[in-house]
Amino acid sequence: MKVQMRTLRRMAFLPASLILLQGPIATAETYEQNFDDFPDGTTELGDGTVLIGQAASVQGGRLQLTIDNQGLGFSSFTIPALRDSSRGWTATWDYELFDSVGGNPPADGFSFNYGDFQLGETGAAEEGWGNGVNGGSPSQVQTNLSFEVDTWQNFDAEQGVNISGLINGQDAGNLAFTNGPILNDGAGVQGTMTASYNAENGTVSFSTTGLDTNADFVDLLLPAGLAGDDDFNFGFSARVGGANQDLFIDNLVIIAGTFDETDTDGDGIPDGFEELYFPGDLTQLGSGDFDGDGVNDPEEYIDETDPTAPDSDNDGSDDGQEKAAGTDPNNEDSDNDGLLDGVETNTGTFSGATDTGTDPLLIDTDGDSAADGFEVTEGTDPNDPDSTPGFPTIQPSFIPINEAAPGAYAPDLTQSGVNYQENHYGGGVILNGQPEANYNAHTSGSPAPLRSFDAIEPVTSHGVGGTAISFLDRPWLDGGGENFSVRYNGYLDMTGFVPGNYTIHLGADDTNYFIMDTADGQVTGQHSCCPQNQATSFTMTTPGIFPFDNVFGEQGGGDWTDIGISGPGIIGIVAIGDTTAGSPPVYPIGVNAADTDGDGLPDFWETSWPTIDNLTQLSADGDLDNDGSSDLEEYTAETDPTDDDSDDDGLSDGAEATAGTDPLDNDSDGDGLLDGVETGTGTFVNASDTGTDPLDNDSD
Repeated sequence: MKVQMRTLRRMAFLPASLILLQGPIATAETYEQNFDDFPDGTTELGDGTVLIGQAASVQGGRLQLTIDNQGLGFSSFTIPALRDSSRGWTATWDYELFDSVGGNPPADGFSFNYGDFQLGETGAAEEGWGNGVNGGSPSQVQTNLSFEVDTWQNFDAEQGVNISGLINGQDAGNLAFTNGPILNDGAGVQGTMTASYNAENGTVSFSTTGLDTNADFVDLLLPAGLAGDDDFNFGFSARVGGANQDLFIDNLVIIAGTFDETDTDGDGIPDGFEELYFPGDLTQLGSGDFDGDGVNDPEEYIDETDPTAPDSDNDGSDDGQEKAAGTDPNNEDSDNDGLLDGVETNTGTFSGATDTGTDPLLIDTDGDSAADGFEVTEGTDPNDPDSTPGFPTIQPSFIPINEAAPGAYAPDLTQSGVNYQENHYGGGVILNGQPEANYNAHTSGSPAPLRSFDAIEPVTSHGVGGTAISFLDRPWLDGGGENFSVRYNGYLDMTGFVPGNYTIHLGADDTNYFIMDTADGQVTGQHSCCPQNQATSFTMTTPGIFPFDNVFGEQGGGDWTDIGISGPGIIGIVAIGDTTAGSPPVYPIGVNAADTDGDGLPDFWETSWPTIDNLTQLSADGDLDNDGSSDLEEYTAETDPTDDDSDDDGLSDGAEATAGTDPLDNDSDGDGLLDGVETGTGTFVNASDTGTDPLDNDSD
């Protein structure tokens, strides 16, 4: 296996045709992968890349993205951003395509992409991640450069090779296009492809070998608004549907930020690197330490730091200090805990926001599940596990599957997973393309389902289908099929995650309607058939434990749903509840049973009554409303401890408890008379004293 993500120092092993960018551009970072030594079926390479799709895996020392005669849908292989890609890059890879006889000869193709798509996204084969592509990524992608091989049906008007892109989420059109067959039905092709971006000239190039119609596009000028960015990812996108083919990728090399390696003055620093900081002057940098940061100039070249700035990432810690500490001199927050490396002094003692004493390589120095940065913001000691900020547990704005008193909800920490409820209906209730109506039908209980099944499930991924969010595809618990809906309830525990921008991902055939209540407000998302990855972004400034609700609906057709999350501390996109893959923990929605004053009455119940403002007013033996029932008895009976006659039937709660009538039903026997007028004497006096039995609807 050969996999690297590093600074490329020597490029002599590359053919000259690959070194397309000239001039004094910065150091070159590269990603190399030949997929050797991975067992067949591998889908996790362990190098930060994300491989998505039912057809996608390593096979025979190569990456397979689509499989002939198997219409398995979307696949992608996405590679994290490389430093200095904004200054130019070159990518080369070997490929093999094969299409057997039959079907649509052939289909569908693939593309190599560079843009602001997320790791793990998918999209149409020949159009990158697309813009609202049906079944692929939503229109969240704003900028994308796509080098495309469209194999769909020989002699189709759009078949061939081209370069296209997205600008501000809109199709930029073809920058170059050559129409023609890619391979013949029942045949295979193989060769090498090279794509490159020259930032200095604002141009791109794309060349291929071995195809029946090859690309030979050189130095094409990019339109305004389409330019590189160091945060852009790289990735292959592929798709097969009714027609299909084999696609293999191998020997992938991506080089970002190439430069002139000539070293005229023999100081061990390429001229191009020196002239990046001092154009035309090779005397300033050399064997010394120009910026006095404790790292000599040749080492700064190797480390990719700025030899003219003692603190390359402006985090308050000089490059030399960071090198000694093991932190990243090009990342101001090496452990992503919300604190600059320079204030994390690793002394173990908190002295203030500029000297936190925390470990700059640990997101949670004291192991109390609160990120160091959040503790500093909240005024607790990030070095003391007994000093922990209070994390809010948010009350749901919706009525959960297991309904309780308002304000009484809390995560059930005794078990992990989410509440799952599968409802089946007659025709005309659950409708394709109606996410909000389906949500309302399920949550309102009107009309009542023909049958309903409740359980606790570990993750939010059910039914066979969808690959952009999760492959878990757990079976429906009550058959699935048609005219049914599934509701997920749960608490998402974000206490161990840093404040930042996160994304909820919805995928389904047919609909999802999602609600989550956070400390920063409500997050909602919905979609109709059939995106694999409908993205809804939200910002979390205060970590906490957040309730969420989702209803999936299916009238007829395919039946699957995935609910996922991505963001800081989460690699790629994971199904909610899939903690093995990095999801925040989830818990069923239960009742908060805390009893701070130990009186046998839950705190939430005591403070739920409008006239109760502290925990001293009610007690187990007390009887606040003087109705003859103790407060504890009222809690057990679910009556109002502040009202002596909870059902307003003229009979106090205590008297009803003695008589055996229902203190929550003003007519216990359903005979049309209030319990309070049915005195049980056997003598009718008047309408206010009927003498009848309050437990017998026909006393005589």
